[in-house]
Amino acid sequence: MRSPIRPPSEGGETGLEELVEKSIYVIREARAQFKNPAVLWSTGKDSTTTLNLIKEAFFGEVPWDVLFLDTGFHCKEMRDFRDKVAKEWRLKLKPVRSDWYGKVSPFTTTRFDCCTRLKTEALKKAIRVNKYDAIVVSIRRDEHGIRGKERYMCFPPGTLVYGACVKPIENVRVGDLVASHDGALNKVKATSKRPYRGKLTVLNLEYSLPIYLTPAHPVLVKTVEGTGETLVSHLPGCEGLEYELRRPRVRWLPAAKIRRGDFVFVPNIPRLSCDGQHKLEKIFLRPIIKEPNLVRIERGRGVYLAYKGSHKDAPKLLDTVWLTPDVLRMMGYYIAEGSVSKKANQLSFSLHEDERDIIEDIFVTFERVWGLGGKIRQVSEKGVEILFSTKALSRFFARLCGDGARNKHLPSFFMSLTDLQLTELIRGCWLGDSYHERC
Repeated sequence: MRSPIRPPSEGGETGLEELVEKSIYVIREARAQFKNPAVLWSTGKDSTTTLNLIKEAFFGEVPWDVLFLDTGFHCKEMRDFRDKVAKEWRLKLKPVRSDWYGKVSPFTTTRFDCCTRLKTEALKKAIRVNKYDAIVVSIRRDEHGIRGKERYMCFPPGTLVYGACVKPIENVRVGDLVASHDGALNKVKATSKRPYRGKLTVLNLEYSLPIYLTPAHPVLVKTVEGTGETLVSHLPGCEGLEYELRRPRVRWLPAAKIRRGDFVFVPNIPRLSCDGQHKLEKIFLRPIIKEPNLVRIERGRGVYLAYKGSHKDAPKLLDTVWLTPDVLRMMGYYIAEGSVSKKANQLSFSLHEDERDIIEDIFVTFERVWGLGGKIRQVSEKGVEILFSTKALSRFFARLCGDGARNKHLPSFFMSLTDLQLTELIRGCWLGDSYHERC
């Protein structure tokens, strides 16, 4: 038995099985996202195949109204076939007739007028009267050019699209130049959007921000383990031992099938955004912290984050973090001298008491950017520690730049920074670890 909701990435290995799985996935998505869909059926091979896919998706039943556009010119054999299948498959068949039924003939008027009056107007009336919010149709890709370009995979708002410049996907317009998988720039011919309530796949790439996309979205990857042709190598000097090697294979995979260690191809990207400013201006706390008990609170035009069950006076942080030079310098300080206490939910910086400029810089920046006041305590004869009580921000710094001296690293997006941003990030690392210019 099929699972109630299964993305196409878990489908069969043959081409036909993969197409069936993708079709069933789309059909189930339609039921999940629309309240009152219907399906068109002409009794032809394409629409009958669609009905059969719907039956397979919903365990032998078609849960929607089945609309048959009755023009009055169908032959007896078509009507008999329609009634037979409707009875055997227990379809909720609804013959739809136009107000022009019996008044026009394809032999006395143009086929466009005839189809408009007997089919188009009839369908519009049925949608209006029955309040359908979606219609499933069965036009093949080879019957209409636009069908060959349709996709049901997509990215959420905020995803950066690279091309002649960099912009969020919701700002991409027809005619913009965007980079394809081979790095070439191509013009956007059309854009579309749709509601989506399913789970998203997250690709965490080295030196890049996480990429969120629908599970079925194809991605160009190089898979290394368990794929490709098996080669037997005879290594000279190793006593004739034979080793089986796997040749890497480049192919398109659904996002949900990509595994740890696979290589994802990305095009070379420009340094500037469309307005000539730095292209990576902001990141968001919640996708980086990734904790289920972190909730969003909308206040005015801003979105704040707080933990469930936290004290009402606990600090609430803006979800948006603007990558200003000051913020990047704080990340550099953290990489050099920062640490996180998960038990105490504290973010701390260990410094020499004579590093007064850095101490003041940290206090002022945290107050201005996050509205957090810290405290300072003596930990040794000359050593001090700056403490900030903030669970969310401590998790944010730890996830972004590592936790523990052995695990510290630059944030994943450092290669996408401008020279000014990167300078401040490195400045923080340098100043934090070079007291009295010893480095």
